[in-house]
Amino acid sequence: MLNWRCRWELLKCFYQGLPFAYPTESVFGIGCDPFNPEAVNRVIDLKGRSRQKGVIVCAASIDQIAPFLTDISADERRYMCQFWPGPTTFVVPLPKRHRWSWLTPGAQNTLAVRVSAHPRVQTLCQLLGPIVSTSANFSGSPPCRHAWQIRRLFPDLPCVISGKVGGACRPTRVIDLRTRQILRS
Repeated sequence: MLNWRCRWELLKCFYQGLPFAYPTESVFGIGCDPFNPEAVNRVIDLKGRSRQKGVIVCAASIDQIAPFLTDISADERRYMCQFWPGPTTFVVPLPKRHRWSWLTPGAQNTLAVRVSAHPRVQTLCQLLGPIVSTSANFSGSPPCRHAWQIRRLFPDLPCVISGKVGGACRPTRVIDLRTRQILRS
């Protein structure tokens, strides 16, 4: 549960297109509204991340990311649901003429999505809807595992949601939904 002050700061950041930090299954993440291209660009710029890399869209339920799943089969959906909610991210195909190019890596028609089981991520997504999730670090550096590290690394970040990261020692596993190839274990 988020106290009223924390909830207010989070909502203000989200609707103003500003990034915020929060604990996930393994590390702190930096997030924003995935449907706001300027917000996503702020996150990418904050991290010094290449625009050729996509971001993950995280949700509290598969229904929250349904707009991104229109090109998957019923079997593929069942396969994903075997791992969700949980620390597994799937790279899914997007429609050829999708409208979310700011979320995808380069010119690809794929997007990384996850339904998280982490209680803080669940709370955030129930309040806000789906959110961007990318590790809280400068690109190529180790990710933060504590709120104090976030405040030190990103002193101008307007909102840091406190809490403990989950028990996973590594970032979430990533699987290509179509090929079932493990892209990151």
